[in-house]
Amino acid sequence: MKKKNLIILLCAIVLLFIAGNINAQIPGILNFQAKITDNTGTPLNGVHSFNFAIVNQSGTTLWSANSIQINVDEGLYSVKLGDPSQGMTPIPSSVFDDNDKTFLRIWVAGEQLTDQPILPVGYAHKSEYSDQSENSEKLNNLNPDDYLGIESINTQPGDGNRNITIQGDTGINVSTSNNTITISGNGGSGIQTINGGDGIQVTDPNGPTTTISATLGTSISNSELDNNAVNSSKISDGTISNSDLGSDCVTSNKIQNLTITGSDIANNTIGSEKLNFTVGTGTVTQVNTGTGLTGGPIYTTGTISIANSGVGSTQLANNAVNSAKIQDGTVTGTDIQNGTIGTVDLNFTPLTNPYTGNLSISGSLGVGSTINCSSNITSTNSIVASNDIGSGDDITAGDDITAGDDIFAGDNITAVDNVYGCDGKATIGRSTSNNGGVWLDGSSGNDLAYLTAISDNANNGGLWLMESGSYRVYLYSESSGGAGRLSLTDGSGNVTVQLRGSDGYIIGTVKSFCMDHPYRSDKNIVYACIEGPEAAAYTRGTVELKNGEAWVSFEEHFSIVINPETMTVQLTPLSAESEGLAVIEKSSDGFRVKELRGGKGNYKFDYFVQSVRKGYEDYEVIRDKEITEEPTLETQ
Repeated sequence: MKKKNLIILLCAIVLLFIAGNINAQIPGILNFQAKITDNTGTPLNGVHSFNFAIVNQSGTTLWSANSIQINVDEGLYSVKLGDPSQGMTPIPSSVFDDNDKTFLRIWVAGEQLTDQPILPVGYAHKSEYSDQSENSEKLNNLNPDDYLGIESINTQPGDGNRNITIQGDTGINVSTSNNTITISGNGGSGIQTINGGDGIQVTDPNGPTTTISATLGTSISNSELDNNAVNSSKISDGTISNSDLGSDCVTSNKIQNLTITGSDIANNTIGSEKLNFTVGTGTVTQVNTGTGLTGGPIYTTGTISIANSGVGSTQLANNAVNSAKIQDGTVTGTDIQNGTIGTVDLNFTPLTNPYTGNLSISGSLGVGSTINCSSNITSTNSIVASNDIGSGDDITAGDDITAGDDIFAGDNITAVDNVYGCDGKATIGRSTSNNGGVWLDGSSGNDLAYLTAISDNANNGGLWLMESGSYRVYLYSESSGGAGRLSLTDGSGNVTVQLRGSDGYIIGTVKSFCMDHPYRSDKNIVYACIEGPEAAAYTRGTVELKNGEAWVSFEEHFSIVINPETMTVQLTPLSAESEGLAVIEKSSDGFRVKELRGGKGNYKFDYFVQSVRKGYEDYEVIRDKEITEEPTLETQ
């Protein structure tokens, strides 16, 4: 037969007690449950013959029962080992008394299984105390009236420590050892009285529940208080008056700075003897003048005046010094702060701002701030302003136009040479080949952007964007053919993406699509396109085989796009009973499939079709490197 495997479900073997009295011999019955399967893991069923034995560590049989018929249900069975009603002898207590370890050995239909240890205590023993006659006699003769008791718990007045003394009744002894109090003896009638001493209040002294508490008033003296037992948090505001304070108990070193203000000091409570000065008597005999004053020392009468340089600017009120108080010639250019004298202080009439009419200058026009004119601004040479240059019409210069900030005009801005704005960081002017251009520089002087002609073909223009002197974006018309091109570079200046108008190519190191992650707001999903050495198109789908054959039709757009002579087809049957599939016919309209070996199957299959696009059969994989070459620009 197949080998059995024993799976123990419950090995907490329970001893059932059957006894007539406390000293009777107890027959042993062990309740045992388990699960049994064959070597394939299949549970047994039906009635099977079992043999049981309890053996010691050496394998010696201590108890046994043979040919016990047990019904097994889905591998589960239970048995009361030692139960006479099942034809077994009880298990003697010596099995467990005389052996440190015991094991349950089982045979099923004569085949021995693995021994199982009996770990819990197998037999319950009588109490050693109850088994001794002298102890048993003491228990049987115990008199409830002989309970021990405490007569009183008294506080002892006048002992200084307010200790509680436990006083025994006649025949009761009280002793202590470390943290243990032992009361011994016989007789007595429990706690009779608890007496409260001085300052101790006892509630319900005769019990059964008694409360002891300290009373207020004079019950606690200074000697009974620990140092710092009473602190500020225990004293209510205003409860300590001056009469409660001893002499000199509040001194200066106990007063925090600024904690006593004038409102806290009663009138006339601080006399001159409490202040750190001596009040003098008599008349002033001398006054000495300090820095910035003249005339001293003065003993009786005299004059005090301000010395030269005795008054600084911080000591003068606004408008304290006016023109009437300034001597002619005493104020020079070095004494006047920049911008403090306006045109109103000068003896001429300035131009209006904005100037009405044309502003025409023979030579250069330069101002320290803004040039603003309602009509034309014309200069035979340069026009320069440290701020804005603004005109309601044209701005024309025979040389450069330069502004520290903005340049704006209602019509044209014309310069024979260059137009500079923003401190020279923006330039409109001519390149080295006299082509027009716009150049933008950064605050550190680095070139940032150019809009100008291509140096090797002055008929084509372009836009270049730069970062730290390196090209990052090219947008220009190609020097041959005039087609447009956009190129982007990586951080090292290498072209990684290119859009070409000449042949429609989009070239990049990886071509991807990107979408938001539907479950994580901080993530995207980015796929890369499939790439290969051809311009290919594909279609795919699922079709059902009927009686071993199927025709798959292409969509109209796929038939239009592909060259059927380059077509390849992949098939995947969706049935484990398939004999295999073959493509026996294909065209631009579709393809035909049959099952191998004359099969007549009716099931679905997947297909995947790839083909080169019409017109791209001669796609070149290896070509000249010109796709990444970029032209240079015209400079100023």
